[in-house]
Amino acid sequence: GCLDDNSHPDTQKLIDAVNTFFINVPVLELKIPFWKIFPTPTFAKYIEALDTIREICMKYINKSLKRNTEDVLENNEISILQRILRLENDPKIATILALDMFLVGIDTTSNAVASILYQLAVHPKKQENLRKEVFRVLPNISSAVTHEKLEEMVYLKACIKETMRMYPVVIGNGRQTSCDTVIAGYHIPKGVQVIFQHYVISNLEQYFPRSKEFLPERWLKSCPFS
Repeated sequence: GCLDDNSHPDTQKLIDAVNTFFINVPVLELKIPFWKIFPTPTFAKYIEALDTIREICMKYINKSLKRNTEDVLENNEISILQRILRLENDPKIATILALDMFLVGIDTTSNAVASILYQLAVHPKKQENLRKEVFRVLPNISSAVTHEKLEEMVYLKACIKETMRMYPVVIGNGRQTSCDTVIAGYHIPKGVQVIFQHYVISNLEQYFPRSKEFLPERWLKSCPFS
């Protein structure tokens, strides 16, 4: 893995490129777009990062595409890319989806895990509830973590959902208006980028009572807030 002393050089190179990409996206989107007129240093870094991401990702995606999609791994599981190929049977779609997963799955995953661990650390009672569930489903260190076992961990899912509600790792969904429209009384011209803020919506009291509290129980069917 990336924490090993002899980790593959592509690992850190990809992480650095993704970080550069995400740092420069808001700069290019929110500042005066001089890059549309002439190539600015920021835009050059952005393009270089994208080229690096594509080069590294495509190397491993192409390797996976060359494998026989019928090959089954020793643990009887196939890769996500192979699953996509089985469903779509379209290498182009599989490549695009795999590239997306590489691009958005680095910072989002690590930040999500860090947020979940933080919430459990500052809410010891919730942590104890989760600990009991984990030991019930996985009683010893050799217990296999299977899909069926994860389905039993309803409180774990609730903790993850509640953390993502309070601190979403993605700022929002962006869309470009295809025509003039009115949103909440504001006239939005055609061609404008509109971002729907996850953090704002998921912390509104009208949708989530006691929205400032960490309540994993709200995601359980037995909870009045669910």
